Amino acid sequence: MRGIEFLLSGVCHQWASHSLIYEGVPLPLCARCSGTFVGAMLTLITLWLLGEGRRSELPSWRRAAPLIVLVLAWAVDGLNSLLYTWGVWWLYTPSNTLRLITGTGTGLAVGAVLYPAAHYALWRDTRQEPVLAERSHALAVMGVAGAFVLLSLTWTAAPRWLVWPLHVGSVGVLFTLVNALLVALLMHGRGVARHAREMAPYLGIGLIAGVVEMGAMALLRTLIERLA
Repeated sequence: MRGIEFLLSGVCHQWASHSLIYEGVPLPLCARCSGTFVGAMLTLITLWLLGEGRRSELPSWRRAAPLIVLVLAWAVDGLNSLLYTWGVWWLYTPSNTLRLITGTGTGLAVGAVLYPAAHYALWRDTRQEPVLAERSHALAVMGVAGAFVLLSLTWTAAPRWLVWPLHVGSVGVLFTLVNALLVALLMHGRGVARHAREMAPYLGIGLIAGVVEMGAMALLRTLIERLA
């Protein structure tokens, strides 16, 4: 557990007061980061399960507008929380509930962007269609995000062996996928695989790079805290 907490310390501030508690132990991610990372991963999974396939275009402006609002809400809540922590002017008293909700909203937006970006970069054969084109799919993604928030806030007795892998795994998935698509774009421009097995080297590089990146950020944070 300590190794995981250290690795994620470069990703999240991990303040216990800003984190959800399970079995008396705070999560290795604060409520806002939990929502962002898990929300993004759940969005990716939901889009795949809904049959969005290899769509490689961003959501239309009609679908993107609510996502932009969700990201703006995340930014406002984060800034308000920071001002409250500093003891200066703020709009309202922050709470982990709002942190989780706004974080999950941003995670939804991240997933909706990352899904087509990953297909564009990694697959040779893609569907040049926007994600979330169907209203039912957009509502389903929102429903899954809402269910995650509701369960996180009400099922406080959930066992750590279930909750921790979900949160830690979401960070690993996002770092791996982002690094893999960047490597693919840098090496080939776009489209590197026709079959899943051809994608394995890029995902492997993405995973290794992600662990190195998180470790480097954690070490940098430790160094800064010791020098401060």
